[in-house]
Order: sequence, then C-alpha cells, then structure tokens
Amino acid sequence: MVYVEAPEEAPDRIDSATQRVLHANIQKATELGAEVVRLQGDDIVATLLDFARSHAVAHILIGRTHASFWQHLRRGDFVQRMVREGDDFDLHICGLPERESAS
Repeated sequence: MVYVEAPEEAPDRIDSATQRVLHANIQKATELGAEVVRLQGDDIVATLLDFARSHAVAHILIGRTHASFWQHLRRGDFVQRMVREGDDFDLHICGLPERESAS
C-alpha cells in the first residue's frame, strides 16, 4: 500500500478525525500483511506513478472517493488523471460503498 502525503495533509495541518481514519486504514493494511510505503509529494498522481514505474509495478488498485463536485473542480479528478497518465499500468478501480444516511 502506498500513501502519498500532500503538503496540506502534513500531521500538523490535518484534522484529527481524518488523521484517525488514515491511521486506522494503515493499521488494517499492515494487519492484513501489506507493506505500507509513505511518500510525500505535491502532486499525488505524479508521485504514485513515479514510484510505481521505479519499482516495476504492473497493477495499481485505487478506490474512488466521496469527493464533492467542487472538490473535483478544485483539485482535479484523481481517478481520471490516473487513467489518463497511468496508461502503462493495469489500473483497477474499486467502486464506492453507498453512503450511510444521516437519519
């Protein structure tokens, strides 16, 4: 598992709830036997693809997010960029579980 920490996600800038979720995901991946690699970079897609190319990765598994339309406009669409720029990889995109209603 590779995690890219963008500057706005630095430990001193990320909110505690997001930090807890990230830590839980990394812990679960480790418990399941994954090797966790933490990278830092301004451009998450470029950082991931550079790492994958330098480590002879053939398959990349990514998940969609529940980002809003405005978040996609502001940051760009991660999945679309991965598809466009990672054409030399077998890219596997996981679907999203339905959101739980706030009732």
